[in-house]
Amino acid sequence: MAQISPVRDPEQDSISYLVVVRDITDRKQVEERLRLEASVFHHAHEGILITDADGSIIEVNEAFACMTGYNRSEMIGRNPRFW
Repeated sequence: MAQISPVRDPEQDSISYLVVVRDITDRKQVEERLRLEASVFHHAHEGILITDADGSIIEVNEAFACMTGYNRSEMIGRNPRFW
């Protein structure tokens, strides 16, 4: 990623340019991995349930909702022990 800005003297004449370059390779790789993981989560035929450290459900995929008969909104925030 590059950003180019003119540096001007007091009379507003452009005398040079400031160029800032950032290597965003790592960020792009992380974004691609997250896209892949999301795709697997949403397209898996296996039921997937994700909880936080306290055991509260934070996400389920469509296959899991179909298997249990509960829709996603009924499960989010609950503990899996409610079954």
